[in-house]
Amino acid sequence: MKVFFELVNHNIYSVSGAEVERYLQGRLTQNIKEIKAQQAYGAMLLTPQGKILAKMHVIKEQGRFLLLVDPCNNEDFLKDLLRFKVADDVSVSKLDSSLFTALEDFQSTLIKIPSKRFKESGFDIIVTENEKANLLKELDSQGFKLGTEQERDFLRISSNQPEYGKDINQSITATEVPFQDYISFNKGCYAGQEVVEMSTARGRPNRQLLSLSCERPLEKGDEIFSSKDLSKACGFIQAVATNEKQTIAFAYIKTSYAEQYEFFHKDQTLSKINA
Repeated sequence: MKVFFELVNHNIYSVSGAEVERYLQGRLTQNIKEIKAQQAYGAMLLTPQGKILAKMHVIKEQGRFLLLVDPCNNEDFLKDLLRFKVADDVSVSKLDSSLFTALEDFQSTLIKIPSKRFKESGFDIIVTENEKANLLKELDSQGFKLGTEQERDFLRISSNQPEYGKDINQSITATEVPFQDYISFNKGCYAGQEVVEMSTARGRPNRQLLSLSCERPLEKGDEIFSSKDLSKACGFIQAVATNEKQTIAFAYIKTSYAEQYEFFHKDQTLSKINA
């Protein structure tokens, strides 16, 4: 699919310093010491209680790391990221660059970074204001179409890829969302690790974020019911997206009902999407 998107509300941070790898290893859920250069890896920033403060993609470069952060408040993110910085040689700066993502490969004079923001892997491209026009020209000449925010929402919900600010906030625990690509379980300690380990190895989260296919439009906050008990809601709609043929939604469902294939909202059936 020759589509690309500008991630207009995402922020790009450069993190550097003599102790940057050690510091990020103790703050983020991804195994920073094992990631390969010039590839985008999913990661989260958590509270000690396992709540999600930020969701991002991490890129290792020579002498620094780039954090491509889902929409969030800049001041809050910097405060949270550097909360445990004491005498560590670590510095952070926000880049004045734009972030694009393409669903297919293309020829370019710019650096393309393999990433997975949708069901299929694609490429992230970071450009300065001077490079932006060149990128758009290259993509247009190869038949790529600039997608809308509604189209991007549809793709990411159908791919089971939630976004911070839309589907996730600080009330959500890391294991309540699809976390497999974002959490390393062999990296050692990081903030929130104990909660993550307990909810996966010795228990389970109270709810899970699922992608559902709908027959008719829904609204955020609508209650969802299970065939096991139509008298009490088992979850609620978090986000909705539509295209010409289909309506889909993200919904938080109580874990005890999450294995079901079908759910109900008023007079319509909602089916789980196997992303």
